Amino acid sequence: MKLTAILTTLAIGLSSTVALAAPNDHASFRRPDVVDQRDRGAVHLRWTSLAASQVRNGRQVINVSSRQKFTKLKIEATRGITMIDKVHITFANGRTQVVELDARIGMSGRPAMIDLQGRDRQISRIVIMTKGSSRSSFAVLGA
Repeated sequence: MKLTAILTTLAIGLSSTVALAAPNDHASFRRPDVVDQRDRGAVHLRWTSLAASQVRNGRQVINVSSRQKFTKLKIEATRGITMIDKVHITFANGRTQVVELDARIGMSGRPAMIDLQGRDRQISRIVIMTKGSSRSSFAVLGA
């Protein structure tokens, strides 16, 4: 009886040690520009930083110099809490998209996500209407 208990204990202890030594397939050491979006249907999106801005006067104008084309925008807090009322996006062809977000972003919350109209779109300018303290800031990324 004791031999069976000892062998079972050794087997369980050995298997847990092996499990600890095995690489974890779920651990992710991705680059910061790659974000897992499984809940949105896509496995990975490559995010490109378009701008970082500190909240000033409630209106931030971001001139995008990238010739890259995007399908999504993400606005995430880098410091403090910011209330984003509206985002006005101007595309390279002169067309615009206005998004009424009414979103509150903060360091512990989810970023604001915007799906761009049409297919891959080249962006020339983004105007973000905000409310927040002068100590808050955010980053704009495109994918």
